[in-house]
Amino acid sequence: MLLWLWTSFILTILASAGLEIRHRNRNAQRRRLAALIRQQPAPSDGDGTALADMRRRVQKLAEAPPTGLKAWTLRLAQRAGMEISPLGYWMLTAAVVIALGALLIGPARLQIPMALSIALAFGAGLPWFVLSLLAARRQNAFTTAFADATDAIVRNIKAGLSLGEALRMVGREMPPVVADVFRKLGEEQDLGVPLDQALTRAAERVGTPEMRFFAVVLSIQRQTGGNLAETLGNLSGLLRSRKKLRDRVKALSAEARASAAIIGSMPFIIAGLLWLTSPDYLDPLFDSSGGRALLVAGLVWMAIGAFVMRRMVDLRI
Repeated sequence: MLLWLWTSFILTILASAGLEIRHRNRNAQRRRLAALIRQQPAPSDGDGTALADMRRRVQKLAEAPPTGLKAWTLRLAQRAGMEISPLGYWMLTAAVVIALGALLIGPARLQIPMALSIALAFGAGLPWFVLSLLAARRQNAFTTAFADATDAIVRNIKAGLSLGEALRMVGREMPPVVADVFRKLGEEQDLGVPLDQALTRAAERVGTPEMRFFAVVLSIQRQTGGNLAETLGNLSGLLRSRKKLRDRVKALSAEARASAAIIGSMPFIIAGLLWLTSPDYLDPLFDSSGGRALLVAGLVWMAIGAFVMRRMVDLRI
């Protein structure tokens, strides 16, 4: 059984690595074609064959719009700032489940049904938890620097640059977490994607209310007209006010968040200390059917309690 599990783990890892290499190569080829299109001179009358051919090649490299579970996985990976394909994510999840099951059956000496149940529950949630944590950190960093990026766009527009050039300038000069978003936005415009559609895709990739505000403001301004610099300046002031309010709420809820972290970690700390001091004390939890049932029930209730405490201290602005 263990040999079969470790063999499956190795094969799954190799398959996942192959999928990721293919996915990264397609993205790199798409970026190279976008750079070539950007360098092409504006076609004269009847002389746009090369440019049109490049755009057709890009469309062939682009995947069909994902839906359902594939779209959810791709959106989570994009918000975490990782180039990972949906199939590669699920292959990696399967590898984590198999590896955790092998460790629980081998060194932990758990029975096969219980070991596989725990591995499926925790192994399937671990990649999602890691990507969600990375996405939250990336979104916080983006929100922190986004008001400065908006101010930079306003300055570039007042200096006489077009909106497209102002967006590309932000993609070259701002911190990486903001520059990556606007660089991708400029690449999509070079590939012929309309600005409204490119802004909608960027808002989906970032997943913050601030970026959605930005996309809506630019879309409405393009339809109704008006002073774009003044509109974006007002938006920048709104973004800074939201950030101040969010920081204040975070400071006021710091004690509650610390209490929730301590309460949630105490059972695991106590179990670890008991395991170190009296290794045989916890054996009934793993060796008897009643103990295993209590262990599973305790983990389920712990998960519910952690979710409730998380919702209590997570105040969204």
